[in-house]
Amino acid sequence: GKYNEKFANLRMVIEFKYFSNAKFKAFNCKMDDFQMQENDAKQLKQYIDDIQKEWPKATIEPYLIYCFGNQGFKVFSMS
Repeated sequence: GKYNEKFANLRMVIEFKYFSNAKFKAFNCKMDDFQMQENDAKQLKQYIDDIQKEWPKATIEPYLIYCFGNQGFKVFSMS
């Protein structure tokens, strides 16, 4: 956020991943049991690494949000 706003100094990267109902069903698990996928975590980590090359002093909070068709979503914090 900007220095004069209530969100000043907040820095987040939020990556959204979407699975259709059919693709989510292929995981054979409930939403509560779904785990962050390794390749998605690597991708988000690379985004953070690239940002920190340009702004090395920035503290960035990474989040990964999975959307499961019309069933709901699950949020993972990688902090």
